[in-house]
Amino acid sequence: YPLVWSYEEEGNKLFLYIDEDLNCLLTKILSKNEDWIKTMKKVIITEVQQMAKVDLVAFASLESDDTLRMIDIHDLP
Repeated sequence: YPLVWSYEEEGNKLFLYIDEDLNCLLTKILSKNEDWIKTMKKVIITEVQQMAKVDLVAFASLESDDTLRMIDIHDLP
């Protein structure tokens, strides 16, 4: 957190979001730190690529939240 992700089985895609809830101090700090975001995106992608398909499907639908902003779509192998 504040980076979150969801998975779309059709198309085998990973969606990365950042929570921009201005009521959260952590979000205020980390959402502006581009180096941290870049590093964490790599960590998330690496971890997700190692997950079993059944576990990825459990993340197929991320609940909509108006504070989430999509920052990347990644095609998984």
